[in-house]
Amino acid sequence: INLIFNTQFFPVVFGRESRDNFLLKKTKFYNEIMYINQHLPKTSKILVWVRDRYYLGRDYIPANPAEQGMINYGEYGRAEEFLLRLKELGITHIMKPKQTTLEDIQNAPLYEKQFYRLQYEMEKKYLEPIYKKKSNFVEHRTLLREPQVVDVFIYKIKYP
Repeated sequence: INLIFNTQFFPVVFGRESRDNFLLKKTKFYNEIMYINQHLPKTSKILVWVRDRYYLGRDYIPANPAEQGMINYGEYGRAEEFLLRLKELGITHIMKPKQTTLEDIQNAPLYEKQFYRLQYEMEKKYLEPIYKKKSNFVEHRTLLREPQVVDVFIYKIKYP
């Protein structure tokens, strides 16, 4: 079984496929992570909305509250309050799949509405998109929708 599993790595090991091409196929958001590593200043600190961060070469904070104890989205009533917290943490950029829409806010469960509203307000007022592309990541199929390729955004925060 081990040999069968490891055959996927043979083309890279024996030089028939580049490491980058292999990682692009196997790692979610690899293009976006490489963009960050190559184009953002080394002093950047990114709020990252994706879990695949292994190759990310910049300081970051996971956006998921279950993975960090620094940001509690329920504490912020307005985007300006959230923006102040991001500034305190030294966040310079945000990487997230999908732009937030009014439909996302309307369809969100009650406990997530504020979370989506903050994202929406931030995107409209304080975030400058510096990268937007279709990701190599396919959002998983659910009972309610077909799988879909998502846009991924990297934003620079515009602090007042």
